[in-house]
Amino acid sequence: IELASAPYIEMLLQWLKCGSVDDPFNEFVVMSDSSIDMVEKLRKSGYVMDGDEWNSMFTINEENVVQHLISSFGSSSSEELSQLVLQTGKYWNAVRQCQSSLVKEIREEEEDDDSSPRSQLNSGSMALAQFIRRANQRSSASLIQLMVQDFKLMDTLNTFKRYFLLYQGDFFVHFLDAAEDELLQELSDVSRGRVQNWLSLSVQLTDADQDETWPGLKRDKDVHHDASMGGPLSPDGIRCEFALQSVVDHLDEIHAAGGGIGTSNARTPSRQGYEATKGLIGVEAFMLDFPVVPFPTSLVFSKRVMKSYQLIFRHLFFAKHVERRLVGIWLDHQLLREFGSLRAALGPTYCLRQRMLHFLQNLVYFMMFEVIQPNWLKMETTISAFVAEACEQENKQSKTLDDILDVHNEFLRSTLKQCLLTNRDLIRTLTKLMTTCLLFSDQMKRFIEKTGLDEDKAAIATCRRRNQRSFEEDDSPRRRKSLRSSLKASKKQRDERLAQQTNRVEREVSSDSYRRMIARFGDVFNSNLKEFMDQLVSDSINKDHMHLANLCTRLDYNGYLSRSIQY
Repeated sequence: IELASAPYIEMLLQWLKCGSVDDPFNEFVVMSDSSIDMVEKLRKSGYVMDGDEWNSMFTINEENVVQHLISSFGSSSSEELSQLVLQTGKYWNAVRQCQSSLVKEIREEEEDDDSSPRSQLNSGSMALAQFIRRANQRSSASLIQLMVQDFKLMDTLNTFKRYFLLYQGDFFVHFLDAAEDELLQELSDVSRGRVQNWLSLSVQLTDADQDETWPGLKRDKDVHHDASMGGPLSPDGIRCEFALQSVVDHLDEIHAAGGGIGTSNARTPSRQGYEATKGLIGVEAFMLDFPVVPFPTSLVFSKRVMKSYQLIFRHLFFAKHVERRLVGIWLDHQLLREFGSLRAALGPTYCLRQRMLHFLQNLVYFMMFEVIQPNWLKMETTISAFVAEACEQENKQSKTLDDILDVHNEFLRSTLKQCLLTNRDLIRTLTKLMTTCLLFSDQMKRFIEKTGLDEDKAAIATCRRRNQRSFEEDDSPRRRKSLRSSLKASKKQRDERLAQQTNRVEREVSSDSYRRMIARFGDVFNSNLKEFMDQLVSDSINKDHMHLANLCTRLDYNGYLSRSIQY
């Protein structure tokens, strides 16, 4: 038996200690879809293997599982044994592909290990099972150590949080201050080169202060950083991309692929009205991307995972953009405070703007601080505990890289769900609400431009600065007397200008077209908000979704919203 099993044991030893397969006759428990030599050639040529490709590169050949070892694992099936053997070799294979100084140390430690299944086979299947367990523990600990210490997994996760989850607030402000006008154009008219330039500049501006804000991410900015040789992903590698379909259409496509209705099905009137009226603009399609994620970081941030981060980013970015536009309208409305006689006429406008702003601010707060932050802290704590367990060689039940991947994927699944991105009906209604808010912001901007209030304010500020400069340059009694006369003339001009402004604004807000416009926006917003709240309450009760109940409470904490829309 010992001689007959020698070839199989040799293959098992090579797999468990090196992560390579030499099985010309397809006799081993692990099948390789791609030869190791080919993988090495691809790595040397600059090809970066994706995590999904790595997971599918090796599979189990159930026919070649050694059945007499199954009892050693206390299992009635071959699943536990085969998965343990597969996992061990895959981890060593991943370690071999890494370009890091730690890899050499790990290989030397394995070469110094004299334990071998050749001698342990004669001691019975239990000894071989223990050898496989120890090999699995060493391979898992080595790969986790490599990813955490050399490739700074936690720092890379923080980079994704700062930019893809928009926790770096000054990045969002810097970027939109520069690129907002460009992103408000039709997608075909957006200059990607300009947007990328502003994106890179915004990342550099925010990354310059990272040593104070994020102490764990310190790095030498004078040295070019290559993440493939170790270290975290650098924010300098972030690139802009533009999706070819809206978030709603993208979710419909995912739902159709999972067996739901396709997007070619008959559309409801509301869906047709909001999805077919115009093409995408830049701000709706904009998203971030890391074009190249080096191995083994790509095991955690595979293309599938990247798409989840991009979907969350698009949702957050658009919601924060709408909030920003409404805040801009609030600032414009501060120009109207001195028109005391017009407060009653402008009351419906102020009320509608504030209701929209209340909705968007609470929605953004809910997603950022009641969904993403708790989920992130839970994931971060769990991964840190798993890493600590994996580094304890004495711990026989230590966690593996697959456990870390499961925790990270669960974070993305729960975040997508709680941010409403798995509920097609809710996200469609929410899109209509935010679109209504954007259209209202556009109309208010045109109103301010038409009345010329911003130009008058700029002229008054210029006159004040000129008088102040004149007073500082010449403080003589004669000059002070002249300045007093000038100030009186300026005050008279200001009063005349204020009277003219009041007449212009009153003429606008008293017109039937303005009143109809505000009333129409109010009706549409109320209708969409009622539809959204109806769906939110129904799903929170019928589907027992606690996160939806939390959002209901935040949006309608005192019952005012329910009463205002006759809910």
